[in-house]
Amino acid sequence: MKARLRQLRRDERGMTFAFVAISLTGFLAASTLAVDVGMFMTARSQAQNAADAGALAGAVALVYDDFDNRSAAGPAVQSAIGTATGNEVMHGAVSVLPGDVTFPVSPSGASDRIRVQVYRTEARNNPVGTLIGPVFGIPTIDIVAAAVAEASPANAMTCVKPFTIP
Repeated sequence: MKARLRQLRRDERGMTFAFVAISLTGFLAASTLAVDVGMFMTARSQAQNAADAGALAGAVALVYDDFDNRSAAGPAVQSAIGTATGNEVMHGAVSVLPGDVTFPVSPSGASDRIRVQVYRTEARNNPVGTLIGPVFGIPTIDIVAAAVAEASPANAMTCVKPFTIP
């Protein structure tokens, strides 16, 4: 009996199967994590596209509709919200409220900018789900993006002396 136990302890048959099983588990975990990170980067890019589109639409509405109406019901805010929410992030709607559309002042002091923030967060009940995250206790992630657009005249120039002939 002792000889049989000693022989089993020294026997290395079947170890390849153990190494393959451990390696395969590690490979699957790394692959799934890579898929999650790829999904997060895609979601971030899509959220940034939604914010960019909203800011551009708001700037166009400032110029063409009503430059002075910056209220929550104004055309700039409504156009920014409508355009931003028209873009999906990972097959889900983004959240943009009137308070997420602001009008910052440019460094020159002009009030011709519009800033739009888009959200897919737990606080707004629309987070992005994860694939492997639930195993680690992270079933969802929050995605936030912001963009600023400026409504400025395109038919004017300011000090381009080296490039123009007076």
